[in-house]
Amino acid sequence: MADSYTANLNLTLPEVGASRDTWGGKVNADMTAIDTVFNAAGNGTSVGLNVGSGKTLTVAGTATVTGTAQFADGSASAPTIAHSGDTNTGVFFPAADTVAITTAGSERARIDSSGNFTTSSGNDTQVIFGNTGAKIRFRPYITSTGFSQISAVNSAESAYLPISIGGSVTIFESGGAERARIDSSGNFIVGSSTAGSAGLNVAAGYNISFAEGSANTTYTNFFRQASSGAAVIGYGIKYSATANGFASSVGSSFARSAIVADYGSIKFYTDGASTVASGTDITPTERARFDSNGFFFVGMTGTGTTPTNGGAYIKGDVYSSVNDYATIFVPHNSGVAHGIVLKETASATGQQIRFYHGASLVGSVTTTSSATSYNTTSDYRLKENVQPMQNALAKVALLNPVTYTWKENGSDGQGFIAHELQAVCPDAVTGEKDAVRTVDVLDEDGKKIGTKEEPVYQGVDTSFLVATLTKAIQELKAELDAAKAEIEALKAK
Repeated sequence: MADSYTANLNLTLPEVGASRDTWGGKVNADMTAIDTVFNAAGNGTSVGLNVGSGKTLTVAGTATVTGTAQFADGSASAPTIAHSGDTNTGVFFPAADTVAITTAGSERARIDSSGNFTTSSGNDTQVIFGNTGAKIRFRPYITSTGFSQISAVNSAESAYLPISIGGSVTIFESGGAERARIDSSGNFIVGSSTAGSAGLNVAAGYNISFAEGSANTTYTNFFRQASSGAAVIGYGIKYSATANGFASSVGSSFARSAIVADYGSIKFYTDGASTVASGTDITPTERARFDSNGFFFVGMTGTGTTPTNGGAYIKGDVYSSVNDYATIFVPHNSGVAHGIVLKETASATGQQIRFYHGASLVGSVTTTSSATSYNTTSDYRLKENVQPMQNALAKVALLNPVTYTWKENGSDGQGFIAHELQAVCPDAVTGEKDAVRTVDVLDEDGKKIGTKEEPVYQGVDTSFLVATLTKAIQELKAELDAAKAEIEALKAK
């Protein structure tokens, strides 16, 4: 009977009945073959297992490795860790400290020695984070658009919010349509795909605009002014790179305006209609401002400004009572403009101005179609202790009418010296002789820079002499009538 051999390791099964010496040689050869199989890193009571080239180790149950399982490098087409029925899909090791994933014989992703995760699966592929519910999907390159894209998608991928990046442009979408983008110039555009088209435009040059759909036409703009840093709302006016400047945002004939919130002030600008190319610097005219001290100026920029035609300012309640500047101050050039104009549009007599002291009406200015009346309240219902005036003629005799020359312009005048008249008829004079007051000194922007004393001049209202003069005439007439009577009596004798 001849020798036979095992199916796996091809060990010799000696012929039964063969000589003992023959058996020994065959057994020794078989032991060497078995030792060769178990020569990989085995020592002591442990053994290694060496599976030769082209051979397969099949584990039908569970393989438990308590040490280290080591694999060859492998390749994309022949990964060293693979599924038994799909040998070109699995894991391989393309470089030191690097692990890669391959499917269908092509590398799809790898983690390198720096921990970077990269994919290399070509165009129009995607990486999805998440399994059920909402997911994040990343598409490195889309052939049809040339963009990379990251999206938040629902479980069915029927609704998504993608952000696409490519060609120096970033696009934001929702509901399958573009909603906003950042273009290659750094402009942020909402509701359109082109700067200047209808929608909200945020330009790289600090300009936010509501575009109207025409190229380079934006009527309403918000921007930070160059150099000054002021916040500006412009209509037909947008950002200019020129320090403290403005630029046209409408190329056709257009009347432009702006409100500028600056350091401690709010300024108002307007200009008449003109044709200026969009983006061209313009110089709108400041018409009014609020300053840091609460003054509101119209046609002026400060209390020291001389307006070209006319102006006014309103003083807020800022300083102490020693400073009694006018609440409303109206300087003007009478050669080209009127100071204050009040116009009655009805045909009836009307009050142009009413004067109150507290809750009491104390005077008015009324007009008819042909005359103006300056009225002081004099109703009998407001008076008591009414008595006839006495000694008016003697009082008139104390008056000192004079002529004089005004220091301001050298013109001639006639009337009374206030403090002399005050001694005789106090009601006709306001103020005190030689009075002064302390006032604030302001710079051109209305900011207080010091104080000074200035005279408080007395004033005269000669209308208060009418009653005295009337009574004096009556007294004089009575004396004249008495003298006439006496003369007639003497003639009759």
